[in-house]
Amino acid sequence: MKAILDTHVLLQVLTDDPRLSDSAREILADSGNEIFVSMASLWEISVKFSLGKLSVDPGTISEAVTRSGFSRLSVEDLHLQALSGLPWRHKDLFGRIIVAQSISEPMKLLTGDWRLAAYGGPVLLV
Repeated sequence: MKAILDTHVLLQVLTDDPRLSDSAREILADSGNEIFVSMASLWEISVKFSLGKLSVDPGTISEAVTRSGFSRLSVEDLHLQALSGLPWRHKDLFGRIIVAQSISEPMKLLTGDWRLAAYGGPVLLV
């Protein structure tokens, strides 16, 4: 399976947060799965750090993503086209672009955000 991590799931993974669900841990532990991190997540982390909403340095997160072996996914025209047709079920712009990426690639989106689960299809609530 190809899967992309929502930003909060990414942070939980990188910090070994005990709140990370068992189902997410199983997906991540399966070597047959290819796990992606959206550049939109790294952008979101940088914005929240600059606003004082996150204390983890974006550079540290970026290095941890590299060490994790996760693949990075840039935001491409294909994703923006999917975003433009996405219904407004969620107002988080970063979450919306990650949903659009999961739809257009296609790949599963691992999230704990029930509002993103409203998009159905590729979204896995973990």
